[in-house]
Amino acid sequence: MRSSARRLAAIVPLTVLSLAGCSGYGTSQATATPSPAATSAFQVKVGECFNVPDDGTTESVTRVEKVACSEPHTFEAFKSSKLTTYDSFPGTKAIKTEATGACTDAFQEFTGGTPRASIFQLKWFVPDEESWVRGDREILCLVTPDEDGVQTTGSAASGGGTAVTPSPTAS
Repeated sequence: MRSSARRLAAIVPLTVLSLAGCSGYGTSQATATPSPAATSAFQVKVGECFNVPDDGTTESVTRVEKVACSEPHTFEAFKSSKLTTYDSFPGTKAIKTEATGACTDAFQEFTGGTPRASIFQLKWFVPDEESWVRGDREILCLVTPDEDGVQTTGSAASGGGTAVTPSPTAS
């Protein structure tokens, strides 16, 4: 049985903030930390932070690794909205338009800034055609650092979460 996926899409960042000199390394005592268990992308709720095992480079996401927002992470879910105006799958262009409307203003409310003036960019999980058939109608708005290979700690709410560290999976 194939598992359904959620599409991960983004508004292309219009500006890139260069962050230099942030390492986050240098602890004097090494401790083993178990890696987070992967869970279904459909289980992510508003207020949760997570990483995508493939580092978010694919368009379809089926599994995520939830982590506490105080731990390094790549994504934070900040708003959920339901698609209620369509009886059948409207196509990716219509869903992107809906997601843009649902998430853009909420991004500014949540982070305290626009995507242009933020170290974060706006992304979202939206249904693909297969998950739509299975009843998925959710747009889940996400924030992620604006720079590839970077993670954040803390919540992006109200301008927080600005401490960034290199992603352990970055090449």
